[in-house]
Parts: sequence; C-alpha cells; structure tokens
Amino acid sequence: MYTRIQARKSLLRQQATILHMSLSAMQAKSTGFQIHYYAEINEGTDRSLSFFRPVWVVQRLAFELKSTENAIVESRDTGGGFGRIVGRRADGLRISVLLRRNPQGMGNSTILLIRVRYDADRPIDLAQVMTEVDSVAAGIGSVGRLSVHTKGIIPMMLTDAETKDLVAQVLGSVKARPVEGVLTDGFASISAYCPKLETYLLTGDSKMNLQIAVRPDTNQPLTLVHVGTPIIMDGY
Repeated sequence: MYTRIQARKSLLRQQATILHMSLSAMQAKSTGFQIHYYAEINEGTDRSLSFFRPVWVVQRLAFELKSTENAIVESRDTGGGFGRIVGRRADGLRISVLLRRNPQGMGNSTILLIRVRYDADRPIDLAQVMTEVDSVAAGIGSVGRLSVHTKGIIPMMLTDAETKDLVAQVLGSVKARPVEGVLTDGFASISAYCPKLETYLLTGDSKMNLQIAVRPDTNQPLTLVHVGTPIIMDGY
C-alpha cells in the first residue's frame, strides 16, 4: 500500500514538474492553475455513499481539504440526491466539491467531481495540492482521473510565426511530440504526447497527455497561455 501511494505521489509531482517546465519555456508569468478530479464510485465502497448522504460527504471532503466559508447546496429527487459545496482556503484556493447520482451509470454509481482553482501569481506548491485532492478522494474509495492545467501571460502580442515557435519551444523543452491541433491568427491549440508522463488518453489511434493553448487577450496587448495534462478541462 505504501509503495502504491508513493508511486502515485511521484506521478503527480512529475505532472506538476512538466507543467512548470512548459510555462518556464514560454517565459510566461504564472497566473494560477486549475485542478479537475472526476470519478464514478460504486455504492458499497464507502458506507456513507451506501446511504447516499451527499451533503455529509461533500462537507467531509471540504473539511479534509481545509476549505472554509463554505456554501452548501442540496436537492433530492426520485433518483437520489445531490450535494455541492463551494468554499475557499486561507491560501487563496477556491474549492468546489460535487456529489450526485450518475443517471447514465450501470447499477448504483455516484459521480464525484472536485475542482480547485487558484488565480494569483504568488507561488504555491501545485504538486502538494494535487496530492491533497487525490488523497482526499481516495479516502472514500474513489479512483478517478485528475487533470490539471497551469496558466500564464506573456506581456506582448504574438504573430503566427512567434506562436508557432513558442509551441515548438515548449514541446522541445519536455521532449513531447505534437499529435494534432490548430494554429491561426495568433491562436494555437495543440495536443501532444510526452513520454515522461505515464498517464495518457487516446485520440484516434494516437496517445496524448499534454495540451498547449495560446491566444491573444482581447482587451490588452498580452498573450494568454495554458498548459494542461492530460487535457485542459475548462475553457481557455
């Protein structure tokens, strides 16, 4: 068990390292990150889920994630229940925990969704936060997928040629190869595969576990950049 936990922590730290290396290769100023954890849990894994007390469970998870100033939402219908809690930590993290019945799932399954968002340039240990989220979810028997992306700004507008060079520089810095994507009008969205990362998704017959997005800011002469693994879950 200890060896498996250490291996998981090592994997998460490697993901965080690749993201930091990518942002550094862009010479971008960090503006935060987002973590997205998704899992489907079968009832019986944890007794609290067997009784399906969603608000109790999300409160428990939020407490373990040190979330405060929490707002709780609950509803019930013939299909079961729904619980969501939104809060904030002293270090500036915004946390959302959602638990609800899976209407599309086989048997009695529950969807767990944890989102963590950080919108500041003050340094914070991304790998540590990723490990916290993963460990808290594992505490109720959850084995899910954790996606994370970092974001930053470059204090200038980039041409198509500069954007292309920037993407190539990032891919080279982490030894990744492009899989698919688009690049036009200073906007880029590139999926790539990095052998240094153990987890991956399939797109067609190709593996991918890294996404890079570059776009001009619509209000200021800036370029916004996002780098995620295995994918960028939220809009950019």
